[in-house]
Amino acid sequence: MKKLCLFLIAFAGVYAAVAQPIYTGKKYANRSTKNIVYGIDTTYSGHLDSLKMDLYTPINDSNCNRPILVVVHGGAWIGGDKAGGFIPQLCKEFAARGYLVASVNYRMGMHPAGFYVPYAICPHEKCSYVADSAEWYRAAYRAAQDVKSAVRYMKNRSHLDSSDKNNVFLLGESAGAFTTYLAAWMDQDSEKPAQCKSIADAPNPDADLNSCVIQGTRKTRPDMGPVHGYGNLGNNDSKVKGVAAFYGGVLDTSIFRQQQTTDTPVLYMFHQTCDVVVDNNKGRLFWKVFYHCYAPLNLCQPFGTGPVSWGTTAIKSHIDGMTGPKPYYQYTLLTNLGSYSCDVNSNCHGIDNLPNRSAEVAAFFSPVIQKSGNKPGLENCNVNTQKAVVQLSALTIYPTPCSEYVILEGHGLGATIQYQIFTMDGKLLAGNNISNSGLTTKIMLPQHLKSGCYAVVISTPYGRKTFQIIIQK
Repeated sequence: MKKLCLFLIAFAGVYAAVAQPIYTGKKYANRSTKNIVYGIDTTYSGHLDSLKMDLYTPINDSNCNRPILVVVHGGAWIGGDKAGGFIPQLCKEFAARGYLVASVNYRMGMHPAGFYVPYAICPHEKCSYVADSAEWYRAAYRAAQDVKSAVRYMKNRSHLDSSDKNNVFLLGESAGAFTTYLAAWMDQDSEKPAQCKSIADAPNPDADLNSCVIQGTRKTRPDMGPVHGYGNLGNNDSKVKGVAAFYGGVLDTSIFRQQQTTDTPVLYMFHQTCDVVVDNNKGRLFWKVFYHCYAPLNLCQPFGTGPVSWGTTAIKSHIDGMTGPKPYYQYTLLTNLGSYSCDVNSNCHGIDNLPNRSAEVAAFFSPVIQKSGNKPGLENCNVNTQKAVVQLSALTIYPTPCSEYVILEGHGLGATIQYQIFTMDGKLLAGNNISNSGLTTKIMLPQHLKSGCYAVVISTPYGRKTFQIIIQK
């Protein structure tokens, strides 16, 4: 297998050499919070759907401005899940590097086809036979609206998560990669596809596809609303600093036109030539599956509705030919010339080495975060206690995030210890003297403290040490 890596030399100021990359080394354990509802919206069938995410939070990272990564799963907009397959492992890879990671679900489903021929043996999911090409456009548009809503949701609660709303990134695989392209670059209603306006009703499904239809589904296909959707509007926008797209593509390259360089996210792209689901060049979705896998044995009815997409290599060529502001990108293509994998779950339509690819993405995003002034650790918290701080290497405090108390641990600290709790701008909120009779001492936190970042100053006969704690209630 030959690895081909090409880089566009543009926006050199963003990627100037840095002394020490940040958010690249794996240092932290994590904890996850499941099924947080970030919105409710209408599906293709006319039903309401609760939109949920899982959050992966670093533990003991002492950082008030964690960069945010929103992860979008694949599944052809009819399947997949925020906690399925390798997605949790991927989220943990970035939480270990200090990111706050949100793995999101989004609205899925498409109207099924009016004509379907059942085959005795067909490994393909029959519900992926959809009414027409418009359904693919509408599904991707719907998902992008939801991801934009999820980005705004994460920005709106940044004070609760000790996260940096000015450093938000997207990562998507397969259909999730298509979705991240739209969520990041489709920012004008003039870019709204014609298929996402009010169009003719969907056809009656073939009887063999009735099992694909949700009871009470309405076949009407109304206008889908503005590109930004309706979720979590008001306080923050849905702009992101960068995108990582694994074996994805776009249905329209015009979304890459931007008004100014500062609005253009950086782009990491990964693909493989043996992918039969999404052509790394320009091609019809799923066409190679039938040409190289099913058609020779006449196993399945071909897809007649899959739209033409620009895969990773075609996107690179398009960006290379653009004039004016365009994304700075890293392009990685693994070549398997003359070889195709008919197992759509194989590495030909997947991340061939998840730890390595995660490291590549983290290294690619790192200069963008650093250029913004984000510095991981307590330095990010802008603590202003106006006190001299002496480092006491033997002293630690845990857990963080915390809710009711923290544990102070250390040897030989003296019989009495003073603690003070400050806001990040130096306002004293609480303090007291506590007795220390052993290795660990419990400090109960005042009940009136809300969720957020705080500085705790511990004073001993041997000096002072400042910790940053995160309270989550």
